[in-house]
Amino acid sequence: MMLERKEPAYLQVRRYLLAEIEAGAYGPGDRLPSETELARRFNVTRNTVVHGLSSLVAAGRITRIAGKGTFVARREVRVTQHTSLVRSFDEEVVARGSQIEFRLLSFARVAPSPETAHQLRLALGEEVFRLERVRILDAVPTVQEIRFLPLALGQRLSIDALSRLPMFTILAELGRPVAHIEGVIRADAASAETASRLAITADTPVLVRDYVLSDADRVPLASGTAIFTREVQIAYAVDSPAG
Repeated sequence: MMLERKEPAYLQVRRYLLAEIEAGAYGPGDRLPSETELARRFNVTRNTVVHGLSSLVAAGRITRIAGKGTFVARREVRVTQHTSLVRSFDEEVVARGSQIEFRLLSFARVAPSPETAHQLRLALGEEVFRLERVRILDAVPTVQEIRFLPLALGQRLSIDALSRLPMFTILAELGRPVAHIEGVIRADAASAETASRLAITADTPVLVRDYVLSDADRVPLASGTAIFTREVQIAYAVDSPAG
């Protein structure tokens, strides 16, 4: 394919790729042709292709992973969590117009780790339910969710509810609404398992939130981890005092 010379060649490469992405030829997470392929296709140098790709990276339309290739960027989802308002990630994204679905992967009784047992204030030898789901935002796998629930509470959860509803909604319907969230957010690299769950490349940067949910009396309801693709940004803000 020969490019027109009415504008710099790198801009024409950029315009072509952008048009392909917007037309749906390449969707979020799809791998684009290599620099060598593009240079041969458009009869330009690799430097020209790199220049065009770099401009798309700067615009947030593609991402480049050393040794892996160039990929269409996933749509960024930005969520603001107010520290004085207990609101789930799911409620935040729905309020911003996104569609959310849940893919239930497993729900079974297991022996908890010492850390989980401590977080849930369990007696020695007491089992928990382990829940794993993938949250799908606008048809894109976005969050790997792993939760541990006390046995008495987990026994009240139905497979139907776990396949359809956010955890905050499920707990509220059981009469145990979440009143407190305690946890930390950290950066990490996706494990092979997480990569397969979220349709990303292993070692891709991810955002991890470890947390404990509790009710108004500070009784633990669940502990766990949520692993977000890097296109999701979570900002914590403190509401201004009333008056």
